[in-house]
Amino acid sequence: EEWQAVSQALRLRGLGATGINSILHPMRLLEYLLVPFLLQCSEVVDEMSAAVMARGFDKDRPRTNYLELKLGVLDWVLILASLAVTVWNLAF
Repeated sequence: EEWQAVSQALRLRGLGATGINSILHPMRLLEYLLVPFLLQCSEVVDEMSAAVMARGFDKDRPRTNYLELKLGVLDWVLILASLAVTVWNLAF
């Protein structure tokens, strides 16, 4: 994608990678292609790095897994009490 954008920009300026340009000025053409391409790649890497950091990935801290929660005795007591109240209200 970046390569296509750089190539298109060069073509619009009349500096495209044609056979004549490649033969007459190969180093200039290489510079015209690679410098913008590498700068665009650098910007993409910066954006990806910011996205990774925003999601909480950090090399200084170990990765953690989510904690699987299990229902305890108190949870079951509250569930049963709620069901009993619901049934009582529907019945009477």
